[in-house]
Amino acid sequence: MIRHLYGDRYLHSAALETGFCALELLGLFENSK
Repeated sequence: MIRHLYGDRYLHSAALETGFCALELLGLFENSK
């Protein structure tokens, strides 16, 4: 149970980091126009 929750939290934080990275890239792309 604890390991499952820890895994979900890790995946969630990784997904958030990926999402923020994508948002930053989109922002840079928009600003470069």
